[in-house]
Amino acid sequence: MPPKLKPRVNLVLFNENKFGGTITYTAHLYRALKLAGVDCMIYRPGKGLGPTKSFGYGALHRTASMGILKNMDGMTLIAACIGKKFSKQALELMANGACMTVHDPNDLKYYDDTSIMQSDRIIIIRKNNTSICPNATFIPHPFDCYFGPQTTHQTRRIHAVTLSRLGSIKRTKWILEANRELPPDRQIWLRGHDDRFFTYNAFVRTGKFPEFKQDSEKPESERCTFGNEFGEAQRIASRATYLVDLTEIEGDGGGTQYTFLEGLDAGCVLVLNKAWIRPDGIWSPGVNCLTVGSPHELAQCLTEDRTPRQLIDMVHEARAILPEHDPLVIGQRYLTFLQGKN
Repeated sequence: MPPKLKPRVNLVLFNENKFGGTITYTAHLYRALKLAGVDCMIYRPGKGLGPTKSFGYGALHRTASMGILKNMDGMTLIAACIGKKFSKQALELMANGACMTVHDPNDLKYYDDTSIMQSDRIIIIRKNNTSICPNATFIPHPFDCYFGPQTTHQTRRIHAVTLSRLGSIKRTKWILEANRELPPDRQIWLRGHDDRFFTYNAFVRTGKFPEFKQDSEKPESERCTFGNEFGEAQRIASRATYLVDLTEIEGDGGGTQYTFLEGLDAGCVLVLNKAWIRPDGIWSPGVNCLTVGSPHELAQCLTEDRTPRQLIDMVHEARAILPEHDPLVIGQRYLTFLQGKN
């Protein structure tokens, strides 16, 4: 008998960025589908069919024209569509049988035709988004741990770190303001992609935060942005006791950002934005995370002394979330969904 062919999934990424949650998601989904026995490739829009290159995080990608994307064998999932100029192409692929992941309400602001919100070919990664895509299927985003269950919380040399992109919805300004209140040994170490347009206009041009320097002005060893190697974010986080992520997205929340999961994998205590917490969500302040609602509250939170037992218990409670993102299980769920739509 001839060997059984592997199912094939084409992950199409309509996003020009090299950093951010949709990039991390696409790489982890690639890894999850590979674990589920899928022949998988990431494609970004381009002219013709480009050579296979590293995407980062151990994944591979190629560029491809719309003509090629519409005629490829296998099942197609639009892993993300960010930007007005890509919305028409995403709709073309969906009309051709593709499915699409919607990450948060901002993804849908680029479409003139709002009927896409009613599609049953959409995957949402947080239950809260059923309010905007009522016929969508909820499947958590996959996360392939770097450290795994053996990670324990121990004394860390750095008090707090943030891995989030430096931007408005990440409340980076709160972090800078809190750092002014905190003693040097308790300040938050800023890591994550330096969105230079945002940081220049919010911090440099205004002159309100002269202590902030953009990555281009810093020695390489002191820059915020780090590479996209698998596990690099967790290795950075593993040096800190607290992982600070102050994400606030209108109409979203309650679930996990990738930086949350990276912090948990590294054994950090999470400090989250109160605006992210939902009454019926997975986060319980004081039990599996800490929450703040202002720069001053952030400074107070990181000033408070906690016993090793308190820190260990909080990490243990929060790490119970990680199995919900098990890459093999989630990869199989994505495959089942796509097979049901083809």
